[in-house]
Amino acid sequence: MDQRTRESADIDLTFYDAQPPRMVDARHFPPEASARGDFGRVDMALGDVKDPTFPWQDMSHDSAGGKKRRDAVKKAQEEAVLKYVLVHTKYWQQFRPPEFLPGKREETVSYTVGHERRQSTTVEEGLEISLGLKGKVLSAGAKASIKWNQQVQESFSDSHTKTVTQELEGNRWYFYWQTLDELTLYRLPRSEPDVMEEVRRVAAPSGVVMLDSFTMPKRAEPKGPRLGAAAVTLKKGESASFPGWLAAKTRVHAKNLDGNDDGEATISWMGLGGKIVMALEPGSTTHVDRWLPASFKVTSSGVTEIEVWTA
Repeated sequence: MDQRTRESADIDLTFYDAQPPRMVDARHFPPEASARGDFGRVDMALGDVKDPTFPWQDMSHDSAGGKKRRDAVKKAQEEAVLKYVLVHTKYWQQFRPPEFLPGKREETVSYTVGHERRQSTTVEEGLEISLGLKGKVLSAGAKASIKWNQQVQESFSDSHTKTVTQELEGNRWYFYWQTLDELTLYRLPRSEPDVMEEVRRVAAPSGVVMLDSFTMPKRAEPKGPRLGAAAVTLKKGESASFPGWLAAKTRVHAKNLDGNDDGEATISWMGLGGKIVMALEPGSTTHVDRWLPASFKVTSSGVTEIEVWTA
């Protein structure tokens, strides 16, 4: 099992347009999402919002009794709510799990852009329906206040899929990031005007994606004497199994005698979720004791030679 965690005080979670949170050391992944960056806000009048807590707009008022009940709910809203605020935020989010590549590979990545909006004629009308806003309230002035631009327009348009193909280097962890635009409608109560109570939220992935990577440091080849028969050498295509009690004393080193960097070695064992396979590229060394398996198997699937040290 990978010993990396998703917590590190050294990872900057602040939202930056230019880059997502970065992996800063070999034992800590960045989080699945960055902090949110505030991109503006605009006040909404009470009558411009369909608040599910005060649903007077949807109440029948055809009869005297219905009108009385409707007016009572509307009055309760006026007495309880100071105003509503629509806030635009952005954040980075990983749209697929991190991946370690032992060697070079061409990768085609698919990602979704846009929002599954409700049936409407425009993006703005779809958002007003999703957020429970009165029609035509996302005016030019309101959109200027929340920094609405063409990229935001695309985020909240109908969802569609895009692809990108890149040549990826080996011995790196790769992280697949995408920014999301988020519109959140808040209620500010008169009793506590500094408190923002969430009413509705709509988030949509944008067309801004970034592939970030972290190069893993290579372990130096083990030094010191090899212990005669206890050191196992495996040729290409060979494998050997070892009992788990040897894991704490075992180091595996893969090398290509012909100088070719192609191919890899693997170390495999049965974990709680099934078989786990770790790739070991040529020229690198690993210590098996990190995983504490019940038993483990070392296989040469392309490198010229693997050496297994036990002590």
